[in-house]
Amino acid sequence: MRHVAGALAALVVVSQAAASASARGGAEVSDDVEPCGPPPGVVVKIDGLDGKNAHLDPSLVRRVVRANRSKLQYCFEAQLRADPAVRGTMRVSFVVGADGGVSDVAAAGVHAEVDACFVKMLSGLRYPRPADGATVKVSFTVDLAVEDGTRVFDTDTAACKALPAALIKAASAWVRAYEAGDAKALVKLLPASVKVRGKAMTRARIAKAIAAAGSVADWLPMSSSEWLVARVGKRYVLRRGYSAAWSEGNLGTGGELASAVDEPEPELILRKVSGRWRVVEIVETP
Repeated sequence: MRHVAGALAALVVVSQAAASASARGGAEVSDDVEPCGPPPGVVVKIDGLDGKNAHLDPSLVRRVVRANRSKLQYCFEAQLRADPAVRGTMRVSFVVGADGGVSDVAAAGVHAEVDACFVKMLSGLRYPRPADGATVKVSFTVDLAVEDGTRVFDTDTAACKALPAALIKAASAWVRAYEAGDAKALVKLLPASVKVRGKAMTRARIAKAIAAAGSVADWLPMSSSEWLVARVGKRYVLRRGYSAAWSEGNLGTGGELASAVDEPEPELILRKVSGRWRVVEIVETP
């Protein structure tokens, strides 16, 4: 979900994979490509899961809890709608039984509704059976906060970390200029020549085209709300919204998935030019 209480962005915790380029110039993506996306509207930071235990591998404890982080995020977001000021650190504990089931779940420290939701969500966790038929007590803390809105992409995720940091920075600069409708700043980010819908255009021509259209958004309309960037084959693609070729089943957004669009949607191809990442081509692909 991009916005919670009118001001929150979506969570995308993803990994990337390669695919082939489209014969039409667009980047056609295979089903296992999952892009680097926007930061979470809420920050769910889990600490204290690094202890040792002879009966249950701590890495399994961490993996199961963190794999269900989107459920904990849901609990927080649900309360934010009613109380935008809710924040804090929650202390959580539960017992993993001999059969791997979870019981005696306790959560407290933020808000009664959030606490109750956490208890419900965590009660459904399942673990491998602990060694020797033992029961294992698990405890940790969860810090709940709201994303400050300064980041365009969630640089804490595996998908974003897999991309060059300078690429993320360049893509972020483009997004900020586009969202602000700042034609001058956007044009400055371009190389001397850009291929736009199959035709080479200079920066000056692009500036005139934007002015003639009336705005950046009118010159380059984009229908979706979430900015995504991914490596697709040998290309790096920046796109607003999902490509029809991206598999909904593989996109772990932690919120509502954007539906694929039927009309052509611009894709921005980024490449290094004189040592700097720039948008070098704009294509349209469904």
